[in-house]
Formats: sequence, C-alpha cells, structure tokens
Amino acid sequence: MNLFFKLLFLIKKPKVVVVFDQGLLINPLLFNIFENEYGISKTSLESTSILGLFRNYPLIVKWDGKKTKIISFLVRHSSFPILLLNNIPENNNDFYSLIKSIPRNGYLITDLDSLKNLKRVGELGDINFISTGFDEKSEVWASDINIGTETNFKLRYGGDAIPFWFDRELAEEEIMATLLAVGSAMVSGINLVKISQIFKG
Repeated sequence: MNLFFKLLFLIKKPKVVVVFDQGLLINPLLFNIFENEYGISKTSLESTSILGLFRNYPLIVKWDGKKTKIISFLVRHSSFPILLLNNIPENNNDFYSLIKSIPRNGYLITDLDSLKNLKRVGELGDINFISTGFDEKSEVWASDINIGTETNFKLRYGGDAIPFWFDRELAEEEIMATLLAVGSAMVSGINLVKISQIFKG
C-alpha cells in the first residue's frame, strides 16, 4: 500500500470487505453480486482502485492471512468494515487480534465451526457477527438442498426462506461460499431476494 493510497483511504474511509478464503471460491461470488448491484466493473471493486475510494460501494480486499498490519489498518479506518473469514485457523493470534480490531459498526462473517472455536477460546470479543452453515444454529443457513445437474436450496435468514437456483452441480464448499458471500452482501444493504435473482439470472 503506497502512501498516496493510504492518505486517501484515511480521508475517504471507504467501505471494505476483507476476504480470507483458501478455496478461492468467495471472491467471484462477491464480485458478481456487487457488479450487478452497483452497475460497475470488477476493476472498480478491487482494493487497489483509486476510483473506489470516492464511491459508496465496498472495496473487496483479498487476504492470504499475511501482512496483518495492512489489513488491520483498512479495518480500523473503514467507515463500514466486513471481515469475511472462511475456516479461521485455530490458535492464530494474528487472526484473533484482527477480529478484535473490528469497530462497533463492522461485521465478522464466518462459518459456524470457526465462530464456535472463537467463542470457546474467548477470542470473539464484543463484535457484530453472522455465522453460516447447514442448520438453524447459524444465522444464515441452507436447507432443502437438491444437487444434480442443477442445484437449488432455500437460504434461511431470520424468518425468511429464499430459494436459490444454480444451473450446475455445486459441491458443499461452494454452497458454503455462497452463504458467506450472501451474508456479506446482506449486511452491505443488498436485498436478499435481489441477491437470489442475481445468481439465477
């Protein structure tokens, strides 16, 4: 991160979604949702986009688990930070300190198993979070899953159950990636029905 970008970031305080996903499945889903919602190109959404600092849509930051200080800077100085972490490594102090740096207006989106581990070791802190999974213990979860040449399931959040359709067979980890991406999009203010239509269309 160069000094010019850093100064602009401090001034503009854009929204950011930091994505840690070793399977590399979530980013394409997020780009698809945000491109359709905001009518912009993938390039404008990337974390290096100067243009994105002057707009009201989130910048997507792909994170490999390294250079935690840079990510912490983005999270602490964003006007609305979202940490989207899939399969958080256990006993990793860098991850734990980053999670605790989420300000009151930010969110952690993660899978239910990771959330349970954070609670178990006392590293969740007092933050907003959404967990994802395949049963009602999660805030966002998939039910009635049918997988064949096509895939469909009901995405449940609160009292809502919205059908999601895909024109190909999805593996379980792809469904989980979809739940995580949708959770991030929802807290960003995008309507759940609209998100389902983006994937269907």
